[in-house]
Amino acid sequence: MTDGAVDGILGFSQQRLSIISQLSSHGISPKSFSHCLKGEGSGGGILVLGEILHPSMVYTPLVPSIGFYKLGDRGTIVDFDTSLVYLVAEPYESIVNVVSILLTNRSQPQIYFLNVSS
Repeated sequence: MTDGAVDGILGFSQQRLSIISQLSSHGISPKSFSHCLKGEGSGGGILVLGEILHPSMVYTPLVPSIGFYKLGDRGTIVDFDTSLVYLVAEPYESIVNVVSILLTNRSQPQIYFLNVSS
């Protein structure tokens, strides 16, 4: 994958089909995520599905009654009412490949992906 920006939607709802819920139900990662909105230099932040165990990491809990958070007018929305993941081809294929590898030899190896670009 390139270091450029990625267009798309990652839905983090509590619904069963959200990527966070599916990864958690398979024991791949905890039902949590981290998103640092500001990166070093000219780059953006970093998105982590699961946890980072680092002493300097500080987490801010989300307010459950708020459906989404928006960062100014820059177009970053963290949506907790959406379960879908919609990405351009390159990051989509990378995520499918990594999750498929993580699910190898699991008793329930099915996670639901749909490629709508074909």
